[in-house]
Amino acid sequence: MTTAKKTFDPWPAATVTAVADILADTSEGLSGREIGLLLAGIGIADADGPNKRERLARALLLRQDRDRASNCVVRFITEAMAPVRYAREPGVFSRRRDDLNEVLVHIGLRVNDAGKLARGTAVSTLDEAAQHANSLRAELRRRGTHPKLLEYCTQEILARNAFHASLEAAKSVFDRLRQLTGEQLDGARLVDGVLMPGAAGVPRAPVRAYLAAEAETRLADRPNRWEGVTYRALAESETFCAGGWPQ
Repeated sequence: MTTAKKTFDPWPAATVTAVADILADTSEGLSGREIGLLLAGIGIADADGPNKRERLARALLLRQDRDRASNCVVRFITEAMAPVRYAREPGVFSRRRDDLNEVLVHIGLRVNDAGKLARGTAVSTLDEAAQHANSLRAELRRRGTHPKLLEYCTQEILARNAFHASLEAAKSVFDRLRQLTGEQLDGARLVDGVLMPGAAGVPRAPVRAYLAAEAETRLADRPNRWEGVTYRALAESETFCAGGWPQ
């Protein structure tokens, strides 16, 4: 798709805003400086906004309204997605392209491997968008996959390797259990130790976490007080945390 000597109809405001949300995402998008340089480079006036996303959306929408054409949005996407910008971060290019395509498919467009906009199938539902975006990440989001799982297998998802993505997702469950509980066990022992109820019918990990937190709070103020020492001793007791207190 070329912008030379041709005017493209304005895009819906919701589409422009969704594009800005992706390209100026708080954690994974362009930096504020990068946005400013890109806008200046293609002659679009910058705009004020409480955050990067709204700033970019406002700048693009104002220029689109002034031009009565979406050429400015097309040009910004083309510049932002130029492959040379991602020579050292090809995974970032793939993620942004997939996310953009999940939005652009609603107006019959897509970003190709060269970072250019091209014509494609137009859809009207989210399910169709996930299918036509050709993105494993989009499909997993559509199915309600927890964001933490996506974090653990980002590279495998971008490579569209379903087997290794599933493997990394399974491993992430154990890592997450260790992070939340402080346990250092593996496999079935970890799951049993964290989730299986003890003698009192309560999983031992929440009991240990509660006792440890109470100990830390009390010992921070009075290192030698009996309350803090007692809580710490109980937190370290496998028998007590497993439900030994009613015995």
